Amino acid sequence: MRKNLFLILLYLLFQSFLPFPLPAEKSIKVGVYQNKPLVFIDSGGNASGLSIDILKYIAKKENWKIEYVPGSLQESLLRLEKGEIDMLSVPYSKEMEGFKCVFTNVPVLSNWAQVYTRRGCGIQSIVDLENKSIAGVKNDVYFDELKTLIESFCTGCRFIEMEDYEGVLKFLDQGYADAGVVSILYGTQHERKYRIARTSIMSPPKEIYFALSPGSANLINVIDKHLLALKGNKGSIYYHSLSKWFGSVSRWVFPVWLIWLLVLAASMTLIALAANIILRQEIKKKTEEIVIRNKELAEEIQERKRVHDKLVETLTQLEKRVEERTQELSRSNELLRKEIAERTRAEEKLNATMERLSRSNRELEQFAYAVSHDLKEPLRMVTSYLQLLERRYKDKLDKDAQEFIAFAKEGADRMNILIEDLLAYSRLDTPDKTFKRVDSTSVLNDVLDILKIPIEKSRAEVTYDNLPEVVANPTQLSQLFQNLITNAIKFCTKKPPRVHISAQHKEGEWLFSVQDNGIGIRPEDRERIFVLFQRLHPRDKYSGTGVGLAICKKIVERHGGRIWVESEPGKGSTFYFTIPDKD
Repeated sequence: MRKNLFLILLYLLFQSFLPFPLPAEKSIKVGVYQNKPLVFIDSGGNASGLSIDILKYIAKKENWKIEYVPGSLQESLLRLEKGEIDMLSVPYSKEMEGFKCVFTNVPVLSNWAQVYTRRGCGIQSIVDLENKSIAGVKNDVYFDELKTLIESFCTGCRFIEMEDYEGVLKFLDQGYADAGVVSILYGTQHERKYRIARTSIMSPPKEIYFALSPGSANLINVIDKHLLALKGNKGSIYYHSLSKWFGSVSRWVFPVWLIWLLVLAASMTLIALAANIILRQEIKKKTEEIVIRNKELAEEIQERKRVHDKLVETLTQLEKRVEERTQELSRSNELLRKEIAERTRAEEKLNATMERLSRSNRELEQFAYAVSHDLKEPLRMVTSYLQLLERRYKDKLDKDAQEFIAFAKEGADRMNILIEDLLAYSRLDTPDKTFKRVDSTSVLNDVLDILKIPIEKSRAEVTYDNLPEVVANPTQLSQLFQNLITNAIKFCTKKPPRVHISAQHKEGEWLFSVQDNGIGIRPEDRERIFVLFQRLHPRDKYSGTGVGLAICKKIVERHGGRIWVESEPGKGSTFYFTIPDKD
């Protein structure tokens, strides 16, 4: 016993002077693109940035050998998907789900998009971007998100796609674009190099994660573990790197608990080595006993094998039948899975589209109401003072002054009509509109009573057939008839206007038509007339705001129908619209 104890102590002493074998280095390929200060290639050709500092720390801890692969963001994502690189530091978004990659659970940092403009250009809000050119990085999640937001407010913007953020700021500085979109991390580091200014337009923040190829998914837990530890220690390399790239943080201090943890680990290693020697001796003794028992078991196994072979022979045919049936079921299940996946993707795209449309409509309604409300009050004041000026000083002003006042009153009246039309257009999106069964003929007669004076003044003749009952909102149906008949009377030739309204049932819906003998419409303008604020004629020839037919289109679409026009110049027009035939 004493001899064995002496040998154990001698072995432990001998092992303490031998170095522990180091595990072989693991090669990790990391994609690098220009997104300073998160990740970039510096002037010396070396990979730098916050995420690079973190990876270097983890690589040292995990005995990794890192190989950096430079390229654009798009090239790096494709390499990650093909497995040509192991990881990449990117902002996460739903658009990233299209790439075959996985993400760490712990984020590296938060980032967002910032819009820059040339100094003194006056752009500060989204509405200022109307008809402006905007540069951004191709396939950049921040640029794509801001593009969707801008397009919901501005219809005339031109978007220019660049390869990297540096190109965006240079393009903007040289005056080739009115605005540029870069990440706030890159913009903060480079905005002083150019003649640009930061605006108040930005996107919601996005978390930045390490993205890994599917073949490197086993590294997620390792990276998450180190990120949590680094963020939990104010003196870690994480906060040193933040200080280097973004400003000062507290000085890093090697934690005392880690020292004790290393001491404890070394002690446990020595204990484990001692236990290993003792266990080996016990295992040797048990192994000899097991060898004897194995010989006995071998004979028993031989006997059972003979019985098993007979059973296998009996079950072979059954297995073949089951395998054939299983293959058939697998093919059927695969087809079913593909069909379900396709339908799921289609539903997700449809839901996303509907959500974007709904959000856009709400924003448009709020914008129109706010603008109309804010404009009406000063407009009333302008109109009131113009009327007061005309009453008090009409006899004291010369002909030119009186004509100027008349022009101002006419402009104020047009503005008031435009605001009212804009409010009417925005109210169409209010969700609590009542739909019920109404008599179209009764609604039309009410409209004709309202339009009695303009009909008599223009010597117009309005006729109609027997119209059906439909499920509709009475107020909106009345506005639809009123707008179409008013246009038919307004856009007439020297002949008295002739208007005829009819309806017929076709394939589960009612097809209404409003026919006139007016000036007609060119084929290329048939779609344009239904766009908001689109006019085909100057105001001095035909009055109006360009909102009436846009309101008609929105009313018909809210009823689940369609509206279009058939016309030729000089031969009149026929406006058609449908309303579903509901119970």
